[in-house]
Amino acid sequence: MAAAGSVAMAKPLYAEARAAQLRLGGIDEDALRELVSEFRALGVVDVKLLRRYRDDLAARSSAGEAYESHRRLVLESCRRESAGSRSFVRDGVTYHRQRDIPAAFAVELAEGNGGPLAADDTNTEIFRLLLRGGALETAVASVWEAWAAPLERALAEDPDTAVHLRTHLPEPRGSSAVAKTAAAEAWFALMTRLGVLERLTGGTEPVSTESAQAANAWLTLFLRRYAGLRLPVAGLESVMASIAARMREAGETREPLLALQSRSLGGDFWGVGVDLDLLVLMQRVGMPLGDPAGDQRVFALQWIQRRGTDGVESVLADAAFRDPIRTELTGTVRGSLGYTVTRHRLTPFPKVTKRVAALEPLRELMTGILDERARRVREGGADTLFALQDLLLHVEPFVVAGAAKHFDAYVREALAVEPAALLADTLRAHCLAHEHDGHGHADGDGTDACALREVTVDHARKLLESTDAATRHRHAQVFTVEPATRKSRYLAFAPGSAFAQDLLPGIEETLPQITDASCRSQALGLVQGVLWCETWQETLRRFVRVGG
Repeated sequence: MAAAGSVAMAKPLYAEARAAQLRLGGIDEDALRELVSEFRALGVVDVKLLRRYRDDLAARSSAGEAYESHRRLVLESCRRESAGSRSFVRDGVTYHRQRDIPAAFAVELAEGNGGPLAADDTNTEIFRLLLRGGALETAVASVWEAWAAPLERALAEDPDTAVHLRTHLPEPRGSSAVAKTAAAEAWFALMTRLGVLERLTGGTEPVSTESAQAANAWLTLFLRRYAGLRLPVAGLESVMASIAARMREAGETREPLLALQSRSLGGDFWGVGVDLDLLVLMQRVGMPLGDPAGDQRVFALQWIQRRGTDGVESVLADAAFRDPIRTELTGTVRGSLGYTVTRHRLTPFPKVTKRVAALEPLRELMTGILDERARRVREGGADTLFALQDLLLHVEPFVVAGAAKHFDAYVREALAVEPAALLADTLRAHCLAHEHDGHGHADGDGTDACALREVTVDHARKLLESTDAATRHRHAQVFTVEPATRKSRYLAFAPGSAFAQDLLPGIEETLPQITDASCRSQALGLVQGVLWCETWQETLRRFVRVGG
């Protein structure tokens, strides 16, 4: 049945036959071993059934005899399954692979021996086949240690062993930083003891573009395997320094953030993080690094939340990383009257905000961001409302966190902007900045000009003072929530909308006559926006009073 291709149907029949054989007794062990071997070749005897055969034999004879019979069956299986080999290239590394050999073979032979495996002919051949067949790809460091003697003999007898070994690294025992660090250190220790570490990293080859690229590819493989480890890692710095020297001599460069991303460093800001400690280590050993891609993130805030500010200053010393980190510190104001302003990404995380404020290079970046926004507020014009929103957005996280000492001048400037003056300036600038709809033109074509261009601070103040508390609350409620929970919302304020019904009567009563539909719509949005800013300022004043 198995020979005909119905392995699934043959398995239970095989299991029943072996169970009956055990009940009847009088087993011919040599014949049974041959039968197990035959059915293993047909695919009927899987790893589980092979293990059961070993355990049953140990019960009938001895553990030593069972282990040896199991080992011979594993060797036969590995030979058969390695008959058809293949190779492929991934990330610049050539992988050689036979048909997959079960990873359990490596583990069970190591554990069943009760100690390090001897470098006899059988174990050494099995190791070669396991290595080429992918059975060691998920092996933990202790399994590699158990196979150290066969590995050492294979390295001495077969130069290709080191080639295959370059694509293998021990699997960590878990996903924690501690587990990954321990696995990496165990690998360096084993490879150093066997004298093969330099061969893995290209140190024994003449310097060339190919050898430098191969060493760089191995480093990428290592960093991806142990993404999220925690420095220091015994042996890593010297290996990285050797690869860096080879890269420099060959005139090669490495992508600076390649393989430094880790989901274990992800969290509240982004789903992934970048290991800045490793980036600093590469800088320290002189790794020739290219510039990060234009849209590549450093995820500095994520790193600060997870690991603190260690390493951030060294990263910022490289001008190539300042702009990406500056971008991460920069919030976004849509510049549209139809949307409320969301929170800055720092605002919900006061501990991270305090760390940003405490580190001088980050303070310098933040000062530049705030200075640019304060300048736009001072310049005035049609975008003054958005400029003030932008300034408020960027001082807010530091005010909320009680960490605004270094940015106090910008906080005072943001809170000192008078809403009435802001409204008058912005209304006037908007009216002057566009052509009207036939009832008047900014270039003075003889028709009656829209009178909104004549609005004064007194007009704007009267409008704001005439807005009752209930109306203010309805239109500013998005800013009456805690800053950390504020979200952007779309708002419609066209004539006929609920907003227009609330605000338009007061606008038409207190402001100069508006003869242009666009100016009327803009006025609704600007009044709404100024009411938000007024409430926003008061919210921040409350935090300042509490903090003071």
